[in-house]
Amino acid sequence: MVNIYLVRHGEAEHSWADSTDSELSAHGHQQSQSVIRRFKDQGPLKIYSSPLLRARETAAPLAKELGAYVFIDERFKEIPTELEQKDRRKWLQGIASLRWTEVSPKLRDWRANSWDALTTISHDTVIFTHFMVINSLIGRLQNDDRLVLFQPDNVSITHLLIDKKGGVHLKSLGQEKASLIN
Repeated sequence: MVNIYLVRHGEAEHSWADSTDSELSAHGHQQSQSVIRRFKDQGPLKIYSSPLLRARETAAPLAKELGAYVFIDERFKEIPTELEQKDRRKWLQGIASLRWTEVSPKLRDWRANSWDALTTISHDTVIFTHFMVINSLIGRLQNDDRLVLFQPDNVSITHLLIDKKGGVHLKSLGQEKASLIN
């Protein structure tokens, strides 16, 4: 079995509605250190990250501790939107209650690309990513058509397993908290 750990980035300095590529807050940098404690004795791990700054900054301490390279993968980037910055929060709140069958082909393609990226992984891996990516992958895995299934907290760790036949299984959901989507 291959272990895949989906880690939501640490607390961002600015909300997603205010900045699509915010750095971590001081608290977010502290949170990123907790990831080291979880994985430092895990053994060899590959590390992937969304290209967004908050995910890369969350991945950096673990990569440094393990002497590992961080592979940047666009397919683990946050949900795409074409809206102006001032409208993003309203847009996300509006789609959060929808089902995947109700959203644009662009969003369904984004979800499919994230799933394809996940299923090609063949080594124990930590992926630093985002709220909606985690929700889209868990929904696909559980054959649940809702866009939002749970509220992964900052630096929560969702554990997946990929079996020898390529089947993906949920071992555990990450810590859930009513936190801002940022």
